[in-house]
Amino acid sequence: MQDIRDALQPEMLPAAEFPWPVLLLIIPLVWLALILYRRRQRAAPVATPEAVARGRLHALAAITEPRAFYAELAAILNQYLEARLHLGAARLTSVEIAHALARVGVMSTGWQESLEALLGECDRAKFSGDEFSGNGADWDRAAAMARARNIVDLLAANVASTPSLANPWERLGQAEN
Repeated sequence: MQDIRDALQPEMLPAAEFPWPVLLLIIPLVWLALILYRRRQRAAPVATPEAVARGRLHALAAITEPRAFYAELAAILNQYLEARLHLGAARLTSVEIAHALARVGVMSTGWQESLEALLGECDRAKFSGDEFSGNGADWDRAAAMARARNIVDLLAANVASTPSLANPWERLGQAEN
């Protein structure tokens, strides 16, 4: 074993140079890929409460049964009032909604009475027994939809200047005591 000797000297490895040109090409490509990725990941614009309510009112024309029509109409108005004014309308009765709107002062007395009458029609259609016939004056789909559109349009015009309630339950509870 002693007669085995290495006759070659160790070779030096070549000095590793950093690939600056490759790095200068990769940085802009990564930056461009990041920009394109973020553009794709942006959330779609959120529809305004007015647009949602108007779209649902347009779809309401397809409902032919009076009870289902008025139930959906009441749901549209309640969800619109909840989204726009933060009144807690989904948890209020029609009478409580009218009182809450009177306290907030968003609508004039005439428009409040119109909303109250429309919600009353909806309640009568939803909760009446078989006596709700759907014939004659009880079932005026076009007029009910036109009044609902007018209410949405009025609130859309007036709501920008009206402050929203910080805690509507607290204010409503204090007013009742």
